[in-house]
Amino acid sequence: PTEAVQHYTTALTTLEKMKTTPENKQKQLKTADRIAYMYYITGEWNMSMNHIILVGKLAKETKNQLMLAESYRNIGMICVIRGERDKAMENLHNALRISKEINDERGIAETQYCIGTEYWQSGEINEAMNVLNKSLAQALKIDDKGLISKMTMEFGYIHFLRGQYEDSSELMKRGLNIAESIGDKYEMARAYHHIGDIYGYGLGDLDTAIDWYDRCIEISEKIGFFRNLGRALCDIALCYVKKGAYPKAEKYIHEVSIIFEKIGEKRMIGWYQCVYGVLYKGKKEWEKSQENFEKGIDILKKIESRVALAYALFEFGKMYKEKGDKEKAREQFKRSIEFWEELGNKVKVEEVKKEMKELG
Repeated sequence: PTEAVQHYTTALTTLEKMKTTPENKQKQLKTADRIAYMYYITGEWNMSMNHIILVGKLAKETKNQLMLAESYRNIGMICVIRGERDKAMENLHNALRISKEINDERGIAETQYCIGTEYWQSGEINEAMNVLNKSLAQALKIDDKGLISKMTMEFGYIHFLRGQYEDSSELMKRGLNIAESIGDKYEMARAYHHIGDIYGYGLGDLDTAIDWYDRCIEISEKIGFFRNLGRALCDIALCYVKKGAYPKAEKYIHEVSIIFEKIGEKRMIGWYQCVYGVLYKGKKEWEKSQENFEKGIDILKKIESRVALAYALFEFGKMYKEKGDKEKAREQFKRSIEFWEELGNKVKVEEVKKEMKELG
């Protein structure tokens, strides 16, 4: 991606110096769009956003509604990642409106997928399912294998959030098979990560989770998919914490912190702080553990990341339980249950209740 960015940037600079013609403007538009995409993949959101805004400007000048809709959609997705919900929804709905006006069926499906992603990340599962069903129907209508793969895995992740791990695994692997059949390495990387989550966060099979995360890390490094790399590193670190391999886990979390502080993804900054909390809990360094949990949970509350909060509060409660502070443990467990009930995850509700019962 880095070499490609340099190539396209040089090309864009050359085009900007040339005589302004409609053809030249279209070339600038396509080149700026490629640069924006490359920066998006590497997680350089500010640079990506700058070029997306340029795409939008050029799209308006050339009256290219297709690219204008895409620029709104891409701004929306960066806002989703940054935890800026209002801006995300405003831009995504602008993209959806334009895609409908020009009858761009792929654009409609892609934008609905993005809106569905924002809904489930905010814990609004029913709303997510409604929008994603529309998106999948559209993708099937136009037989877009890439979108069908993404959508299938998105449904798989929603089943995962609800504690329906067998259904989740089946859908994830079905989406992975489609991605492999069309050679989509980015979706393959996402699938490896999500399947790792099923085993790690869902079934508690840490060794199998590590195998899938390792696959994700390997392919994500090769293709420069740094956001996905950071997420897999964070989750594999948690597996190693739970296995008691603290030095290895700490090394991974440090790498995660570098990636996400650079990217500026608030959800993952909050979550890696909580993983530090679990690490220090394991080492019985209670003050450090509490400090990191509180820091992480505060970030997750501000961006209303209900899914991450459900996990974080559960782990925070376990820290207080091991420390011997039953009252504070019970308080965190109760808050965690509220989020799991909102998500409809009966398995996790029972898990937390079991921990509470052991408090006496």
